[in-house]
Amino acid sequence: MTNPKVNFKSIALSLAFALAMLVGKSSSIVLSDNAKFSVLTCTPGPDLYSLFGHGAIRFQDNINGQMIDWVYNYGTFEFDDSFYWKFAQGKLDYLLSKEDFPYFQRGYIIEGRGIFEQDLLLMQAEKQKLFDLLEENYLPPNRTYRYDFFYDNCSTRIRDIIAKALDNKVEYTYLYKQEHTFRQAIQSYLDYQPWSD
Repeated sequence: MTNPKVNFKSIALSLAFALAMLVGKSSSIVLSDNAKFSVLTCTPGPDLYSLFGHGAIRFQDNINGQMIDWVYNYGTFEFDDSFYWKFAQGKLDYLLSKEDFPYFQRGYIIEGRGIFEQDLLLMQAEKQKLFDLLEENYLPPNRTYRYDFFYDNCSTRIRDIIAKALDNKVEYTYLYKQEHTFRQAIQSYLDYQPWSD
């Protein structure tokens, strides 16, 4: 009896096709009418990278009978010995992470920091678009970005992706019309860390 020849190329192509179908299915999750998005604003912490607070997006829904409570967090980074040097030079890579809300919340409770939550009043189509954009952003080739302290950070990423989900039809209301330089705007946060100042 002879052994049939195994065509590894065909097997690899079949596996690649099956994986593509699986990925395509996960990205086409249809949100329920009860889906909810909110912006989380976290109070400042004692370390330089946390002195100015933090922001993230929370998503809650019941999908296929499973309760989902995720945080999309653009403030994730790898901390090593050269962290502050890269941070100061503007050469630090941040990435979008996704975690269950209780784990996110627990970290802030341990640090004694507060979390404020603001619900986003979105139409169903806007919720779906925001979810799809976040999931696309979370794909491995898309989740890393070069952090910029003023122009590309956890706050600007949240602002930009929400604006994109709303087709950039966003109006901003400013409570204070006073003009500040960047240095003036951040100074009050640095009063307690003179070496950072």
